[in-house]
Amino acid sequence: MSVLPHASRAPVLQVTDLDIEIRGANGSFAVVSDMNLSVRAGETLCIVGESGCGKSMTALSLLRLLPEAAQVASGKILIDGKDFLAMNQRQSRISTASRSP
Repeated sequence: MSVLPHASRAPVLQVTDLDIEIRGANGSFAVVSDMNLSVRAGETLCIVGESGCGKSMTALSLLRLLPEAAQVASGKILIDGKDFLAMNQRQSRISTASRSP
């Protein structure tokens, strides 16, 4: 069995051009713009930044727990190469549960 170098392994999580908006009485406003990240098996991701820069909204979008007024306006979230945003709730639970140790 050969072990692939770390850099050549496919990402477990890949986020591309993620935009998150919050809808309000006066229209929508962006809370996250053009977020890109990639995480491979065995890696740890830390998101740091100033208060209000979108850390929590990014994490909530990856967990499908955005508040009702918020939405992913554009971009892609891939888990094991599958479009996480296109999955229904049941499919997303199965997909993420299959990764548990």
